[in-house]
Amino acid sequence: MVAYHYQSALSYARAAGQDTSRLVQETRLALRDAGHRAAALNSWPVAKRLYGDAVALWPRDPERARLLFHYGKASFHAEGRGVEALEEARDELLLQGNGEMAAEAEVMLGDLEFRQGNHERAFARFDNALALLADAPPSRSKAHVLSTLSRFHSAALEVDMAIRTGKQAVEMAEDLGLDEIRAHALNNIGSARVTLADDGGIEDLEASLAIALASNSPESVRAFLNLGTSLADFGKLQEAFMVHAMGRRAAERFGDTAGMQWFAAERLWEFYWSGRWEEAITASAVLIAEVEAGSARSHLEPAARLIRSWIALPRGQLDEALEDATRLCDFARQARYLQSMFPALALRSRILASAGQHEEARDDVAELLRVWRQSEVSIGSFWTADLAFAVSQLGTDEALFAALADVPSTRWVEAARAVATAEFQQAAALYAEIGSAPDEALARLHAGRRLLAGGRSSEANAELNRALEFHRRVSAERYVQEGEALLAVVG
Repeated sequence: MVAYHYQSALSYARAAGQDTSRLVQETRLALRDAGHRAAALNSWPVAKRLYGDAVALWPRDPERARLLFHYGKASFHAEGRGVEALEEARDELLLQGNGEMAAEAEVMLGDLEFRQGNHERAFARFDNALALLADAPPSRSKAHVLSTLSRFHSAALEVDMAIRTGKQAVEMAEDLGLDEIRAHALNNIGSARVTLADDGGIEDLEASLAIALASNSPESVRAFLNLGTSLADFGKLQEAFMVHAMGRRAAERFGDTAGMQWFAAERLWEFYWSGRWEEAITASAVLIAEVEAGSARSHLEPAARLIRSWIALPRGQLDEALEDATRLCDFARQARYLQSMFPALALRSRILASAGQHEEARDDVAELLRVWRQSEVSIGSFWTADLAFAVSQLGTDEALFAALADVPSTRWVEAARAVATAEFQQAAALYAEIGSAPDEALARLHAGRRLLAGGRSSEANAELNRALEFHRRVSAERYVQEGEALLAVVG
């Protein structure tokens, strides 16, 4: 309110032609202080506006660099923007010898690069930020840079580096009493450990969430997000949905625009796995439109394309399914984003196999298995279902058996092994336990076909009817026709 009244007084004084030099100074100070207050409350859109108004009134003195930093930081949190302000602030801060604040600006610039798929430029910025603080004593800025570096190593599935850097950040945060950074670093470590199929990572994520909640920190939003996603990776979908529902509420409470967009993308998976396909299609279209308009992160688009492709395939829309899956593969390859590469190749191989393009499908399977072997990823997550169903259409593939045998067991891996060995009833039961209704129904369709071929008509009838119940509900016409044709044979 103080800032508002100063701005009003300044406007009236200018209109009256009065001397405003002293009033300008008081107004910009009031705006800066109001911006600090809004930022402390995580009210980033308000902080951005207040800091921006202050910058417009600020002279080119040493304090302006700090104000630009705060303006860029507010823009970063409010809108996922702020490049120009952060770059100018960083350069001025370096000239002033303020390496800590310059390093924090560089970290945010790296984050923005990563969101656009520019991973090499992102890590160059992170490394530069760390170099700026190499000789500095332990500090909040140094712990923050280390933890952020850990976060993005984890996102890039560079697991060992993520864990090592994260532990350095945790140790520094504990020594300095920095709970928010400790929560942030534990989140990164937990996510990396989950990539190794180490369920101790869940404990780290739960600890991160507990610390963030106890301090009413917005870091709880990311903790909810990664905990839910990790539970899904282990095949605990209902638990994941509940955690993400709590995370959506937290993101809304903190006004975390980026967090709300991430949870909107994650909810697409819930819609798909639970059979709410029309909601999934509508929400996917909205998200893709937001990305194309520049109002949402480009890294959210792969989820929308994956879900659309997943649904188009059983509805017999093979061209549309293949287009989305191919665009997803292209994105993953260009950005070298392994988190999208595995599901993209798995689904595309299944689509190609369904279309009778077996050679191309085998190429995708071979590429996926090669990338998996060469990566630091141990966990076999939801994408193993598509991979296994693709291979079941292509014929026995010893390479897949070997890959599934070499990784730790999760519910997803156990179900994929059952599909790969044509134990479709067992696979259906496992997918039901996971909570993936589409994979359960497809396994039952395969089970019905196999049982019918073995002369077990009564069992085939039961499995086919259970598959059809789901496929009819979601308008999966391709699979409805297959199921009905098989039932006609049962008689």
